[in-house]
Amino acid sequence: MLFGVPGPVTHPQAKAALYVKTGAIAVDMESHIVGGVAAAHGLPMAAIRVIADPAARAIPASALAAMRPNGTTGHCRHDLVVLKRPGDFPRSCAPRSMRGPARATLAAGPAMLEPGLGVSAFSKA
Repeated sequence: MLFGVPGPVTHPQAKAALYVKTGAIAVDMESHIVGGVAAAHGLPMAAIRVIADPAARAIPASALAAMRPNGTTGHCRHDLVVLKRPGDFPRSCAPRSMRGPARATLAAGPAMLEPGLGVSAFSKA
C-alpha cells in the first residue's frame, strides 16, 4: 500500500512512524494525486512505484536542496550544493545508481496489471 504525502519524508524515524500509523510500505508524492483525478473521472488507475530511498536511509540536505517543486531533481543545482557539502555526495547519488534496475522493474510492471490498466490501453485512444 502507498501513502501519499505532500513532500519528501527525509528521516528514517519519520518513515517508520508513517509505517506504524498507516501500514504503508512506501510513500510517494504523486500517485494519490493521479488516483484522485482518475476517481473523479471514473477511470481505473494503478500505481507502480520503485523505491529509490529505502526506509533506513536518510535523504541528505543536498538532495533536498536540488529538488524542484514537482519532485524532480535539478542536477546542476545538486552538483553545486554537493560542492559545498562533499560528505553528502555518496548518499545523494545512491538513488541515481538505481535508475537502471528501477527502469527494468517498471518495464515489467504493465504485464502484471489487469486488462485496461496498462499504458497501451490509453495510448491507442
